Amino acid sequence: MAKTFIIILLTMLTLYAGICTAEDTGPGPQLLDSLMDRSGLDRQLEQMSPLIKDVIIRQNDRNKTVSVEDMDELGHFVSMACDAAAMKESVRKHMQINLSETDIKAALAWLRSSLGAKVSRLERASATPAAQTEKQKMGNKLIENAGRLARARKLDHAVKATETAVSMALNTRSVELAAQAIGTPHKSYPTMESIRQEALKNKGQIQADLEKETLLSLLYTYRNLSDAEFDRYLDFAASDSGKKYFFNMSEALSDAMTNSSNYLVSLIVIKAGNKASGAAKP
Repeated sequence: MAKTFIIILLTMLTLYAGICTAEDTGPGPQLLDSLMDRSGLDRQLEQMSPLIKDVIIRQNDRNKTVSVEDMDELGHFVSMACDAAAMKESVRKHMQINLSETDIKAALAWLRSSLGAKVSRLERASATPAAQTEKQKMGNKLIENAGRLARARKLDHAVKATETAVSMALNTRSVELAAQAIGTPHKSYPTMESIRQEALKNKGQIQADLEKETLLSLLYTYRNLSDAEFDRYLDFAASDSGKKYFFNMSEALSDAMTNSSNYLVSLIVIKAGNKASGAAKP
């Protein structure tokens, strides 16, 4: 599961440069639209629903506990809870409230720069099955470079890649546990609270695993950047403007995913209870 989240997260990471010093008003809709598009946020949020559906399908392929009819209904629930338009609006509102016009102009300036364009190409190239296979083969060699590993650790901390991955993993684990409830006997179907508690049981191990996978992915994705280019990115990520942007990026994505996950889990739990009691569908 960890590898799936990292592939998605790496294409979410937006790189940009610039320093915010002026007092200004919140960004207009056109700037936000440009940032959502250029950063890839729009496309990534559109992939959330297919990702969650794939997780549920893979789980049922292993366990064979949910009927075809129930799987169809679960797919409908995912489409409702992970509606891309609603998630985009949630992220947009967060960014509009917490980022100034100057902040967003700085982000767009980076994305349109030659180095920003190069970084984007590297990220797209790394988000393929073939690239993931190559990454695992190169793992030991990549990690042996102490200087690059130190840079990857700084980048992970600055852009909150592991932190966002853990949030996504725990939310998706809650969905997995809820989906299992559809095929469980009446006496054992869970509540939302019990699902959340179960999902958190292995948080420490999930975080450790995801941190390792994140570092390897960062090393692989940016392996063709020179040290100087890598350092330019790190300098901005550690600046006041960079910290503000990446903090809000991580928070907005995590909040959107958590809200969608909570809604989805509630729909599934209600269905499990109704199915057990013979009541109507939610």
